[in-house]
Amino acid sequence: MKFKVWHDEKNNVLRYDQNESLKANDIRKVTPLIEKLAIQTGLRCILIDLSKGPAATLDKEARKALKDAAMPDMFEKIAIYGANPAMRMIAKIIFKITGSSESTRFYKSEEEAIAWLKGQEV
Repeated sequence: MKFKVWHDEKNNVLRYDQNESLKANDIRKVTPLIEKLAIQTGLRCILIDLSKGPAATLDKEARKALKDAAMPDMFEKIAIYGANPAMRMIAKIIFKITGSSESTRFYKSEEEAIAWLKGQEV
């Protein structure tokens, strides 16, 4: 499975776990799943786990799909952990272009990311 979208009831956040590099078609599949779960739960914070994904970066078509699929008003906070330096750079550019850079933070650990999503100082 390339990705998993779920409600982490223990921490009361949405989660997106990426296990493999995504292609544009994968991004088009996962975006509606994230949106649907956000609406169903009413949650406005998402934790993105890139720690299990490969070090490869997204190809040009996948980057465009990610930019097109962005939901800048959907989430108040986006916490990402486990991203390699190349993925962080690409993500920062995409979040800047889509207007989500102010609500997005990168963390080395899951614990730090969850603490920030919960409003605790990190």
